[in-house]
Amino acid sequence: MPHPTAAAAATVTHLVDTGAQAANGAVWQTTAGDRLDLHLVSPQPPRIAAHRADGRCVGHLAPEAARRVAPLLAAGRPLDATVTALVPRPRGGPPRVQVALGLRRRAA
Repeated sequence: MPHPTAAAAATVTHLVDTGAQAANGAVWQTTAGDRLDLHLVSPQPPRIAAHRADGRCVGHLAPEAARRVAPLLAAGRPLDATVTALVPRPRGGPPRVQVALGLRRRAA
């Protein structure tokens, strides 16, 4: 079984947008290359919000990714989340935001 840190560092997942995030424009103003801050909202069930630099919430990590990442955030391990693409939904509505996750390097 891979180490949880290695699994999280290799994870590429989607953020789940909600109507509120789509309505306030945060999703539409997010583009590839943007960095997002991850915040542990609830440890059980794991719920992790992703915010832009201006503090606007873009959405929440998909449940599978949240289960992998929550222990790292709870332990104080900062993660980098970089937007790689906006993925259209098959039936319309706000796109999902695909992100690449990795452990943030600690300063020497």
